Amino acid sequence: MLVVVVCAGCGGGDDAAGLTTLVRPAESLKIAPGVPVPIEWVSTGVGAATVDLLADVDGDPETTEDQLPLVSGNAAATAPTVFDWQTSGVPFGRYHVIARRVDTSGTHVSTAPGVVEVVQPLLKVENLKDGERLRYPLALLSGSVPGEVTQVSAGLPNEPKRTWPAFGGRFKTLVPLLPGENDVLLETGGVLHRFALGYKPMTTPYAVRFVYVLPADGEGRFDAPAGEPNDLASALRRIATAAELLQTFTAEALEAQGSGRRTFRIARDGSGAPIVQTFRSRLTTAQAHAMDGNALWSHFYSELESMPNRNGTIDVAIMSMTHFDPVRKKVLAHTALGGGRLGLFGSGGLHTWAQSLDEVAARFLDERRIDTEVLLDDSAFRGTHWANYATGLGATMHELGHCLSLPHPTDNMSVMSRGFDFINRTFMVQEPASKTSAGLAPVKPTDEPGWGRNGAVRLRFVRWLDADAVNYRVNMSPTLSETATEVVLSSMAGVRHISWNVNSDVLGHDEFLGEPPPTVTVRKQALRARFPGMATLRANVIDDDGNLGEWEVQLQE
Repeated sequence: MLVVVVCAGCGGGDDAAGLTTLVRPAESLKIAPGVPVPIEWVSTGVGAATVDLLADVDGDPETTEDQLPLVSGNAAATAPTVFDWQTSGVPFGRYHVIARRVDTSGTHVSTAPGVVEVVQPLLKVENLKDGERLRYPLALLSGSVPGEVTQVSAGLPNEPKRTWPAFGGRFKTLVPLLPGENDVLLETGGVLHRFALGYKPMTTPYAVRFVYVLPADGEGRFDAPAGEPNDLASALRRIATAAELLQTFTAEALEAQGSGRRTFRIARDGSGAPIVQTFRSRLTTAQAHAMDGNALWSHFYSELESMPNRNGTIDVAIMSMTHFDPVRKKVLAHTALGGGRLGLFGSGGLHTWAQSLDEVAARFLDERRIDTEVLLDDSAFRGTHWANYATGLGATMHELGHCLSLPHPTDNMSVMSRGFDFINRTFMVQEPASKTSAGLAPVKPTDEPGWGRNGAVRLRFVRWLDADAVNYRVNMSPTLSETATEVVLSSMAGVRHISWNVNSDVLGHDEFLGEPPPTVTVRKQALRARFPGMATLRANVIDDDGNLGEWEVQLQE
């Protein structure tokens, strides 16, 4: 906004000489070093004139020893002129921005209405490096603040900032980035901070597609309490927001395990928003309600094969026809199953999911109890709205993990185990109380779910997490040969990881992060010693080019 400014020594009415007026900063700012300050000035009149821009400590333009030169000898122009003052390295202190104009009538000075105060930073981003480039647009910034700070606001310049809770000296924020370079602005305690991040969209042909499945006789409404939006448009917004969160979770959880910020690509529209497809099933609502989870998964696995780019897509599908029967106390058309190219989940708790990034914090802090007389409680018996959101979002990530070839680990905080119930902790510094817990604050990194070592190593090589198109050298599955005493696993690309499983549970793994060996020989005696009592094992192998192989190995002598 333009504010009338103080102008000293403006001359004696020489219309030809004109006038230069500073209009920004229009309000006083308190910033940490590095925050760019837009300075705008407007010149009127004609004739030769130059403008020097300075930051002045005492506000007196006559004393020059306390002035920092910002722009020297800029030719005055009648159009508004904007200069971004880069404040990195500027000493702490209060600065008045002044413009010194020199023209045929003499020297004229204008002072901006707002004062810029450069102060000690109040926050520190710890999970990302300043200037780091991400391959996904929803950035999670986590770090430290003074213990008395209760909130941090974050966003890009010229966009509304979102406010996120801080607690116990910790904060987390989510900020959507634009392609290219971004100045993320964070504010707490009245102090504005800058953190630079880049975003380069992924170009891999592989993608995870999010799908909302409609029955043959329905329009997409889902179970919800009175007053909660539950139409098709609301469902698509909730799933799109979930897609963004899961993409960011994948990257952050892998980075925590030293595997880099690898994640999957989401199909996006021209504005960069996630695309959630609707799919009209042949099943009626009654038919879906009569089927169990395995039958539903098999049916939709077959039906969804008709969608485009099936070979390059993993589908995460949410069924709209899920319904809690209050009479029988039974949920219908609900499951959580994943494998191959389909992760399938019910919509019984979809009403607890955030419809946009603006709702994420409130939804994860929502302590209201689920009305189990009319609604499904799928929260590991915790009974609250926030816990249903956490379990639903985390379980969706879990099923997608199975599609990425991950088994169930022994690590209880892995998202591939019951750690998915706590996916809220990745994004929040507080966890509210529930029917089974007293709450947790602040959430520490050790409290957050992750992939576990087995999954994190494996995901280093899964093709679906390559950021760009890769010309793979080998497109052939690894091989296994077995004798009475040995198991020999081979790959032309080199073996990277072997998971030793029973059913869908991992008992142990071997990783090869140096030069990948083309052949790995394992003695069965050694396997019997590692996994006592096991008559058979499943050997699940991934090689350096992301090719997969799985076999049953006999251990009985």
